[in-house]
Amino acid sequence: MIASAPQLQVFVNEQGPFPGVLNIETERIDITSGTDTHKPDPKWTHVDRAGHFHAFADGKLPTLQPYEKHHACPDPCCACNGEGWSETRYRCRLCGKRVRPGYVVDVPGGTPRTMPGLTTWTVTVTSQAQWDADVSLRVVAGTDEFFGFAAPRLASFDPDGFTYSFDGITELGRRP
Repeated sequence: MIASAPQLQVFVNEQGPFPGVLNIETERIDITSGTDTHKPDPKWTHVDRAGHFHAFADGKLPTLQPYEKHHACPDPCCACNGEGWSETRYRCRLCGKRVRPGYVVDVPGGTPRTMPGLTTWTVTVTSQAQWDADVSLRVVAGTDEFFGFAAPRLASFDPDGFTYSFDGITELGRRP
């Protein structure tokens, strides 16, 4: 998600104000998971190194043999209490080569579930001033004020001045 507000008042190390643009982007993390959310991909096919063809038939894998692979616990304090976990894997019934069947996400209602992830922010400013070290930024947008530390990156320069993109290196604070 991108939030953008044009032509704000930007203060760089309390110098300014400079006109600028604030962009805030929050990634969305897919949290759709679990065995009930995946189904066999009816389009999936595979030919192993021995030339054996594999595919789903009515949701089953007639040419593959399932087997369990046990994984030791990497940390005895984790949720499995040191017991580890098992994973169902498949191999060709003729040659024994491992095959990874294809699955697709089957989301109830057709919409994946997501949650907010990492939020990044940048401020773009054009001015005659130049910066070559991390700075303190304060952005005034109407009655809201945003602030944080950022690393300057020279984006371009022309007779009107230098255009910098300041990439946030701290969380972006906000005061109403």
